[in-house]
Amino acid sequence: IEAEALGKTPQQVRAQYSAFESGLQAPASEVYLHEMPGGQFTNLKAQARSLGLEDRWEDVAQTYADVNQMFGDIVKVTPSSKVVGDMALMMVSQNLTRAQVEDAATDVVFPDSVVDMKLYALDLMSGDEKWAIETEDKITAGVNITKSPDGKETWIVMNGYDGVCRALNAKDGKEIWKHETEQPINGTPAVVDGKWVVFGGCDHYLYTLSLADGKATEKIEGEAPIVSTVGTDGSFVAWGDHSNKVMGADLTKGQLNWDYSDRNFPFMAAPAVDAKNVYIGGRDKKIHAISRASGDAVWKFKTGGRVESSPIVFTNGLVCGSSDGRIYALDLEKGEEVWKVDLGEAVVAAPSYAKGVILIGSEDGTLFALGEK
Repeated sequence: IEAEALGKTPQQVRAQYSAFESGLQAPASEVYLHEMPGGQFTNLKAQARSLGLEDRWEDVAQTYADVNQMFGDIVKVTPSSKVVGDMALMMVSQNLTRAQVEDAATDVVFPDSVVDMKLYALDLMSGDEKWAIETEDKITAGVNITKSPDGKETWIVMNGYDGVCRALNAKDGKEIWKHETEQPINGTPAVVDGKWVVFGGCDHYLYTLSLADGKATEKIEGEAPIVSTVGTDGSFVAWGDHSNKVMGADLTKGQLNWDYSDRNFPFMAAPAVDAKNVYIGGRDKKIHAISRASGDAVWKFKTGGRVESSPIVFTNGLVCGSSDGRIYALDLEKGEEVWKVDLGEAVVAAPSYAKGVILIGSEDGTLFALGEK
């Protein structure tokens, strides 16, 4: 009898909150087409309903997929997923197609989340704005903070969707140099040995610039757009791309060392590199360890969802999130599971580590802190 009473409780509670349900009563296989994050799926449905677009949900979902491709098949986490969603809703409400938006002759009023193309510097304690700079397109990646070559100043090196890599003075945001490419740049630039700036672009090229003046010292051609941050260790650099491969190269030689592929799935995450291997997650739901020397597979670990989270490597293991809602710790030698924590929310962001605590954000906007009890 007690079991029956307990069983009725969820039904009664759900009835009380029925007005807030999204209307999703069964699995939605369409997510494999539009690749909308789970948390955003229900939120965007509610937004569509509020705009009177509920009966055009199929159009919204298809437009979401179109916008995602138009923006470079970006990793969709807050706030980038909001940018895609807001753009999709605007296009459906105004009956605009992708072709029309990409046509310069069409007048398009973009949502604020799409057109705010600024980098902001905030005071750490108060959150007050110290300075801001505006670029010619959106900024989809983080920045790298480094010392100037002479060690006297702190610089910020950043990439933008306008295809420009910039070095700024961290004190006032004043531009020191900029290097223009032909296509958007998604990933955060890496600074190597305090001398070089390394990044990949949607034009298929891996760039090496002089940190001092932003002039190109090497340019290696890949096979497809490079949409994430590259991983470096010394002069070695590795990256994933849209050709469903991981590439390894030596900056001093200016040439590819090897390429690695497993299945017909792209590698969207940034890799981690140590003295032996390259570690990277793929949309095939696996974390791959690849020999740094040969490009051969060392081991693969299967998770329950796509791995777009970038791993962090410790001396004896790595930690990486998955869209299955779990964060995994793996042994470096064999790729065996050491532990896992079920966070209950898809994880596509990269974890960070400080003072014995692992911090990681979820797709639904929750920040988790993991550490020893």
